[in-house]
Amino acid sequence: MPQIPVLVQILVIFALVVLASAKKLHLGLAAALGGILFGFLQGLSPLLVLQTILTELFKADTLLLLLLVSGIMVFSSAMKQAGGMALFSKALLALVPSRRLALALAPVLIGTLPMPGGAILSAPLVDAFDPQRSRSATTLSATNYWFRHILELCWPLYPAFILTATLTGLPVNRLMLLNLYAPPLLFLLGMIFILPRQNTRLPPALPSPAAAPENKLRLILEGFTPLVLIIGGYAVLDLLWRLVGPLFAVPAALNTLISRYAWIFTGLIAACLYIGLRYGWKSYQKAFNLSTLKLTGVVAGIKVFAALLTAAGVAESSAAELASLGIPALIAVALLPLVPAW
Repeated sequence: MPQIPVLVQILVIFALVVLASAKKLHLGLAAALGGILFGFLQGLSPLLVLQTILTELFKADTLLLLLLVSGIMVFSSAMKQAGGMALFSKALLALVPSRRLALALAPVLIGTLPMPGGAILSAPLVDAFDPQRSRSATTLSATNYWFRHILELCWPLYPAFILTATLTGLPVNRLMLLNLYAPPLLFLLGMIFILPRQNTRLPPALPSPAAAPENKLRLILEGFTPLVLIIGGYAVLDLLWRLVGPLFAVPAALNTLISRYAWIFTGLIAACLYIGLRYGWKSYQKAFNLSTLKLTGVVAGIKVFAALLTAAGVAESSAAELASLGIPALIAVALLPLVPAW
């Protein structure tokens, strides 16, 4: 019986995961089952599959990511209950008096820092700009995803950008200039295809900011404070660590965890304390709920899926198949990153 190409197996597994999710099976569970099926198809023993799953779930990186996702969900829920989301919306509209433009700019602000859990943080901000549901949930999700990533090609804080500069040997400033066309072009395409102008005229979703300059400044400061604590704290502490971290000779693995999680946790804790002190600790009632558990389950399932694909050697097998098919090297190089990205 001829061996089914790995690329075909991946497509089939991915289709089954999507179908199972569409049939209301929890996405995390569907992804984990898909990874297990792929592992068996690739000849992994049940013991190795179980070992891979347990190793991935109890890795420090996975546990910290799950904790961070839960923390961001709790913060977002508390901020919404306290009225902080509406206040942020008013503050941004005080600077950008267009709800359509504000919808696009909110995830861009979060996207300036490639923090873990950024999508979860920016999603409720996007949602806050459309309380009347004039746009579909799919459109708001696409808005959050698209605009949060438009800086990735030329923003030097993104790991992918740093890796590209390292591998190509290009100076950072030159690589930034070469890719400088991307953010305005991607922003324009997003405004055209994801957030087109609506023909129907809706009543204002949010009250207009106060006209007095001092009131407007106070509104902006109060509305942005929680996010400034998170993003600003992350940026400042990360910069300081980059400067002084090498003096402590921290092991590489631990340094990665510190850089990835310590500073975003610090900023998140500061913002949570601000919400509690400013609006009252009752804001955290029911902040940790079933939705938070479901989302952490999705993250865990996807991590298991990725770990099993890696254990099965999907990248190496895919590269060999592409080469055996005589696909030009340039096309293979362009296609191969899509395989683990699935």
